[in-house]
Amino acid sequence: MGIIDDLLRDVPLPPVVMQTDRLAIQLAVKTCNVPDVSRVRLVRVPNTLHLEHIEISEGLREEASRHPNIRLESECYDWTFDAQGHLETLGH
Repeated sequence: MGIIDDLLRDVPLPPVVMQTDRLAIQLAVKTCNVPDVSRVRLVRVPNTLHLEHIEISEGLREEASRHPNIRLESECYDWTFDAQGHLETLGH
């Protein structure tokens, strides 16, 4: 661990809250520190009680295709946001 890690280890940090889903996702992707956005490994889960259908980023597609318990049901597509920047319903 570095000096900064040692200093901040026990400091509680407040949750990050963004005004819209779009801004929250943009911030999350930016903090991944992955220069090629197509390689970001992101999962969208509609409900942790129902994991039958999830959305994965392009960066996870190849790995998911090799997993015996995962079936890819569609090609990659862009997520859509409403005028206020909120994500549209999962799977649309």
